[in-house]
Amino acid sequence: MRKIALTLFLALGLTACANQPNPISSVTLYQVKNVYAIGLQLVVDYRNYCWARPYAVLMADPVAKPLCQNRRANVRAAQSAKAVAKKAVNTAEAIGTSDVITVAWNAVNVFKNAVPAVPK
Repeated sequence: MRKIALTLFLALGLTACANQPNPISSVTLYQVKNVYAIGLQLVVDYRNYCWARPYAVLMADPVAKPLCQNRRANVRAAQSAKAVAKKAVNTAEAIGTSDVITVAWNAVNVFKNAVPAVPK
């Protein structure tokens, strides 16, 4: 009798979980992937900009100096953040739960923010 009650209880619990809608839509996953792609392009553009001219010339430019002053450290930070973000995006794509998507968003934002912004 206990086995039947336990089986019935578990079946009802699983049925309740199966009827829950998935809070993550494919649009959310595409947004994460698009921000990741933008971050990749940002790093490429940053490298192209900061290595296009000699370092002394960059340090004399008032716009380039704050951007490119720590260019090696910024690229290293972006490379390490890229690895974490890529793994998080791939995991989010494979699993697709809200917790994993949140982790992927955070990792992608860290990656995107690894490159300094243009000063205003």
